[in-house]
Amino acid sequence: MPHIPANLGRLEVLLLDGWFTFRPNGPVTIAAIGPRRNPLVPTGDTESIHGARLIVGLAVGGVPTWEDNDVIKIVKRVRLAQLRRHGTYRSGATVISQRGLYLTDKLEEDERSVQVVILNTVAGVAQKEFHKEMIELGEELCLQLKQDSVLYERQRDGRTVRVWLIVPPNE
Repeated sequence: MPHIPANLGRLEVLLLDGWFTFRPNGPVTIAAIGPRRNPLVPTGDTESIHGARLIVGLAVGGVPTWEDNDVIKIVKRVRLAQLRRHGTYRSGATVISQRGLYLTDKLEEDERSVQVVILNTVAGVAQKEFHKEMIELGEELCLQLKQDSVLYERQRDGRTVRVWLIVPPNE
């Protein structure tokens, strides 16, 4: 597997309404968006890589409803539209996903979920814009998959910068 400058491991975070834990449990999948398979990703002592890890539940009301591919299809569609807005469709992008289990103080048992990691490797996209795009993506995932929230972890060189819960936008 290639070197990925992102944290794909266990995540435990205290949110306003209690603890949230995600445990990866499955193979890592790398999917390309756009015409090129992989963008040029700086490594070693070059500039920092910023990324986003979104953790999405696969159940609705406690009933298993979605599969990993349902999440990936939405991520690809939204991310491709975002890349086109920047005029960077031809550079492509890479999405990393992995199934796992999450548990909150409100759940009585682990729920199947998937983590999706997106690296900001598109030249000219400022971190502030990338952050807004990840919120937009999280909102779309909430709406399409009927989720109460999506956990968003902002990373820099694989280290947590900050964690938020994205909720569906007010309609």
